[in-house]
Parts: sequence; structure tokens; C-alpha cells
Amino acid sequence: MSESIRVILVGHCTPDCMYLTRFVRKHLPSAAVERINADSELNAVIHEPALLLINRVLDGRF
Repeated sequence: MSESIRVILVGHCTPDCMYLTRFVRKHLPSAAVERINADSELNAVIHEPALLLINRVLDGRF
């Protein structure tokens, strides 16, 4: 059984998310790409297998 690849974009602005999502899907077409911009969302997934692409502190000022 193969596990799907999960990529989580943490603290990225909308333009960066769009670019990174396109890049990931081009190179890993079956990957699930998610966007997280809140500590509560990050805490809910931090212990699950995933590649985290972290950009900045989640302070909501971007």
C-alpha cells in the first residue's frame, strides 16, 4: 500500500502559495498540498507525516 505525499505550506502569502502549489504539483502530481496560516491548524497536523514548507511566524500580519 502506498502512502500519498502531503505538503503543507505554512505562513505563505497567497502569491507564494499559488507558485509553490504549482511547483509541487508539477514535480509530484499525486501530492496533496495544503495551506496553513494559524497555530491551531498547525498544531492539529504537526505530528502527522508531511513535508512542511515554513515561511514565517504565524502572526497574521502578511
